[in-house]
Amino acid sequence: MSTRLDIDNVSRWTLNHFKELEGLLHDLIPLIRWFQISAKEFWRKVSPFEQIFPKQLYKDIIGHYLDPETPPISVMFLGKTRRFSGQTIFDGGKVFDGWQKDSIKM
Repeated sequence: MSTRLDIDNVSRWTLNHFKELEGLLHDLIPLIRWFQISAKEFWRKVSPFEQIFPKQLYKDIIGHYLDPETPPISVMFLGKTRRFSGQTIFDGGKVFDGWQKDSIKM
């Protein structure tokens, strides 16, 4: 798919656009420290992309913002002590924030 998509107008995206984005980010989503993103930033910059999240992960993130004492159910969270050789861990806010400044090409 070689469509230029406007990140600021996600409402015009098709299901295929979301599926393609999910495919691109699938391996990165578990590496992002979602709970370190403020609720406000998550709501404004990340929630429009809810469709690309595994359902339980999204519920865990929203649950954390509503009740921070509730432990997540998702098993995809990695401990801070685990090391990744040669890999970069992305900050979730920066991943989506960067896309808001520029349109992405799919």
